[in-house]
Amino acid sequence: MNQDVFLSLLALDAYNRGYGRNVFVNGSATNEAEGGLKIGNATVLIDANDPEGLARAAGFYAIAYDWNGETVISYRGTNFPNDPLNPTDAEIEAVTADA
Repeated sequence: MNQDVFLSLLALDAYNRGYGRNVFVNGSATNEAEGGLKIGNATVLIDANDPEGLARAAGFYAIAYDWNGETVISYRGTNFPNDPLNPTDAEIEAVTADA
């Protein structure tokens, strides 16, 4: 498979894992590992760890893969469903937490 196509598939996989995902296997939203630990010859290394929920509040999610001896990081993020001129407290906290 073409390298650009495969890397695009890994980028899309970030939407198939973690909270707020949009693609489900067998229609289930409860099993975090249902996407599997491998995609082709890429292996999932780690999902994003967000104990305080700040990344989630910002709509951010990341996952890392090992592919051909290299680390590939795929992410989705910063989806603010509310009015950008009137952000929620959680959105403001997510954006300013490390400022």
